[in-house]
Amino acid sequence: MKTMIQAAVTLFAASAAHAQQAVQWRVQDGGNGHWYQARSDQLDWANAKSSAERAGGHLATITSSGEMSFAFSVTGAFPHWLGGKQAPGSCEPLCGWQWITGEAWSYANWSPAEPNNMGPQDTLKMYEDGTWDDTCGCELQRYLIEWSADCNGDGQVDFGQILRGQLVDNDEDGVPDACQTPTCAQADIYRDSEVNGADLGILLAQWGPVTPATESDLDHDGTVGGADLGLLLSFWGACP
Repeated sequence: MKTMIQAAVTLFAASAAHAQQAVQWRVQDGGNGHWYQARSDQLDWANAKSSAERAGGHLATITSSGEMSFAFSVTGAFPHWLGGKQAPGSCEPLCGWQWITGEAWSYANWSPAEPNNMGPQDTLKMYEDGTWDDTCGCELQRYLIEWSADCNGDGQVDFGQILRGQLVDNDEDGVPDACQTPTCAQADIYRDSEVNGADLGILLAQWGPVTPATESDLDHDGTVGGADLGLLLSFWGACP
């Protein structure tokens, strides 16, 4: 009995740690270079979708048997939400299924007798065996996040470059700071709800090469210079 309990504890610990790590389906392994993470917190489909997007990714979209095999290796023996949804008004049960990213619905891995629209069921869940089910989005499930964005067009997924320290993500939203348009709140360096001389003074004092955490580097290019000055001046005045 003790051995069985120890094995169960070990398996649970491994699963918990696994759920916290993002892994890449590497191109050299026949993959797409995207990153995936199985989240163990349980949400309904809409909130899982929002959570994935806040992390800079999206609910995973599975477009090939190879990607399906890799996704299943990430999730393990638990059901997970995927980024599939049936368009309103579609004929049931097979019509109108689409990926939230706009990718072609060119592959499916339905479980036997699914989809069945035991309704209404218009969101996509992956069972613990890797097959799919159409289900009510109100269920509470784990979810699989996929990161595929390459906002700087360098041929590498941004999320991986963030993990490797190649791109800065100070706000930890999964999107490189260099790819985000500065806001008035960021230009308000002095934090007094107004972009004014105080902010200008700080920016000028930090002029030149800076570290990634320097707030005056509004365009996140590693240097406080004319581009940052122009951005600050564009927000001059009250900053609600």
